[in-house]
Amino acid sequence: MRITTNAMFNSMLSNLNKNVADYQKIYEQVATEKSINNPSDDAKGLSVSTVLKSQNSAYTQYLENIEEAKNYLKGADNALGQLQDLIIQIREFAQSNAQETSTPVEMDIAAQQIDQFLEEALNIANTKVNDRYIFAGYRNDKPAYVNTARIITPYAAAENAYEGIVTSSGEYTGDSNKTYMIRFAKDGSVGAESNMETTTYQISEDNGQTWSNAQALTNLKLEIKNSDGSKSGVELEFTDNEFKEGDTFMVQVAMGSYQGDNGKIAFNTNIHSKIETNINGQEIFEESGFFDSVYKLKNALLSRNFNEIAQSVEELDTMHTNIQSKVTSTGINLNRLEITHNNLISLNDNVIDHIQSIEKIDITEILSRIAMVENALNASITSMSKVIPQNLLSIL
Repeated sequence: MRITTNAMFNSMLSNLNKNVADYQKIYEQVATEKSINNPSDDAKGLSVSTVLKSQNSAYTQYLENIEEAKNYLKGADNALGQLQDLIIQIREFAQSNAQETSTPVEMDIAAQQIDQFLEEALNIANTKVNDRYIFAGYRNDKPAYVNTARIITPYAAAENAYEGIVTSSGEYTGDSNKTYMIRFAKDGSVGAESNMETTTYQISEDNGQTWSNAQALTNLKLEIKNSDGSKSGVELEFTDNEFKEGDTFMVQVAMGSYQGDNGKIAFNTNIHSKIETNINGQEIFEESGFFDSVYKLKNALLSRNFNEIAQSVEELDTMHTNIQSKVTSTGINLNRLEITHNNLISLNDNVIDHIQSIEKIDITEILSRIAMVENALNASITSMSKVIPQNLLSIL
């Protein structure tokens, strides 16, 4: 008899525990609105849901990447459009002053306007999107251009007899814009100071109003010194050739040097695809010779060199065409991103629907199950109350 009672008790207790567990599970599902809250609820469904959630997470990240990439591309597109407009303005200035009927006053005013255009170009070059400088390459946490000196390609006077090539280099030691003019004072070539056939040169820092004492050209790499004898850090290097008296060269030092690199930022738009979202300043401003060409135009205006002014017009036309190709490429990438964005939205919506079909509870079904579980639990409690005192049952 004792064994029969124990068996009955254990069976009723087991049934009660099961009904309590079912009751807790169904109310957990109601609270979370999910049919799977623990692995034991549906192991296979949970496995599928985990994979789908991983896909959802990846799609969400790709969509965030696309939004950021679109912001960068829109910023680049806007900046390049501004640069195109600026080039058109500079070109019009150059063309209007390429006629020999232009007066010196008009050309001086035009040269001053070029400085304003250059300042605007530097502002464009330092365009920011989301606190990142889009033309600085990988170093986009700092401005692409800083207010340190850049040594411009030297300018040779049109009437020079010298047929060699001159280039500029060095690191300027000053802290403001500067123009150096080098004038050869006698016929000759590079040589020893004691050699009568060695040419001599003079330097001016005030656009030719005053000149330094003549010095012998003893090296094809000429280190320019300031009027006080200090080193400027600017160097001109000539190829070996004959110089004639009066041959004149100009080299300008201007604030604004590139500190970015040639990196291109790319974003993953799906597992097998990336898209570049920036065009670095090295490509847009340095390799194209933008600043050198514009400074050359300014110098040509100051020196009344109409041939150089006309040449600047041609160079600006080429730059405008090249930038237009970048604008076109940016537009193509924006369209590509829009298509990819729409596709990912559709794929992600399907994944979310699939997850919900596995996890989300059916309200009609759950309400029906609640009634059944409550009835079963109440029946277990009633059965137990017949063999166990009520105060002990409440403890259980």
